[in-house]
Order: sequence, then C-alpha cells, then structure tokens
Amino acid sequence: MPLTHALPAVSLPASITARLARTLHLALLAAALPLMLWGAQAQAQLVLPGSAARLSSVVTTSEVRAELLAHAPQGVGAGQPLWLGLQITHQPEWHTYWMNPGDSGLPTVLEWTLPAGVTAGDIAWPTPKKIPIGNLANYGYEGTVLLPVPLTVAPGFKGEQLSVRLKASWLVCRRECIPQEGEFVLNLPVRGSSAAHGVAFEAARKASPQALKGGSGQITPEGSNISVSVTGLPANLQGKTL
Repeated sequence: MPLTHALPAVSLPASITARLARTLHLALLAAALPLMLWGAQAQAQLVLPGSAARLSSVVTTSEVRAELLAHAPQGVGAGQPLWLGLQITHQPEWHTYWMNPGDSGLPTVLEWTLPAGVTAGDIAWPTPKKIPIGNLANYGYEGTVLLPVPLTVAPGFKGEQLSVRLKASWLVCRRECIPQEGEFVLNLPVRGSSAAHGVAFEAARKASPQALKGGSGQITPEGSNISVSVTGLPANLQGKTL
C-alpha cells in the first residue's frame, strides 16, 4: 500500500503572503498581455483608414481637406474628354508642394488603380507660388488647388460605370511639416455626364504654365552667377521679379 504523509499547515507572515500574491498577479498579467495586444490590434484593423467600408472621395485631416473630383461632360468613352483631379483645400498658413518643391519639401504623388482599357496621364500642375521659408525658396500651393490628370479610354471599353481608386501622398507644411496620405474611391456613370466640377477644372487649366509664343531666352555665366534674359514676356510679367 502506498504511504501517505500529511504535511503540517504552515502559517506565513502577512508581508510574504502579499509578496507572493503580487508575484502571481504579475505572472498572470504577463501571460495575458500578448492576447490583450492581439485583441487590440485586431480591433484597430477594423477601423483603419483605407478599408473598403470607409473609403470615399474625401479625406480630411487637421491641416487639409482632400477630395477626388471628376470631369466627364460627355460621359466615359474613347475620344471623349475625361479628367480626374485631387482638390486640396489647406487650412490657413499651411501649404503643399509643386512638382519641383524648391529647396525643401516633396511633391504630391498620385497612384491610380483603374480598370483595363483606361490609363492616366501626368498631373497638369498649376503654376505654383513662391513660398519663402527663411533663406529657402520653396514652390507650392496655399488655399485651394486642383491637381488635374487626363485619362484615356481605349476603344471597346465596356461597363456601366468607371470605378476609380486613388492612393495619394502629400507633405503639408507650416513651420513644421507633416507627411500625410489618403485613399479615395469614385464611381462614374459611363453613359451620364459628370460636369458638376467643370469650373474648377477650367480654372486649373488656365492656371497651368503656358508656352511663351514668339519669345526667346538667353543664359550667360557671369563669374559665380548667371544672367538670364527673356524677351517676349506678357505685359503683366514685364519688370517683375521672377
């Protein structure tokens, strides 16, 4: 027969008992922490910006409001004018950058996801303004700017609507700079007219740099400097500091 022996009960001081209870509590917490973090991560993934349930044509931050716009006055079809554009409205004192940002900054980048048979061209950048920051010369936009992009539709494109997805990234600055990005979605009817933002697209077209007709230019090195002379400038630019 197996022998058994009952150990006498031991009474521990209260301080030791409390220390053991605290050690056990910390051990249980350490074991549960990975599960708690996994649960928090899983919950966060449900509300990440860019998820299908949350995508729209507008992204708003504390510094800008960005909206994906479209201009298809004759519907979506081969040979028809079709433009998309990201309109950025800046809060006062904030700005984003031109394709050549100058001494600092980064240009806005647009990455398109389009159906087969539809291709996007380059941004038709509006003329920027000079934004001096100390001794630096930067070029970009304040207020509201539309960055338009032409689309080409191949013959034989079929579908009831044109589904567009855009991932955009921009650097918005005041004295400090904040990199931001957003994902946008827009569905355009193929047979209907989408011309509600025609005025904004026309204004952006007029604001884009125009080729100088009948003018000429010359660049001459002068020691450590260069001299630039241009003839044929429009009257509103003559005598101005460029």
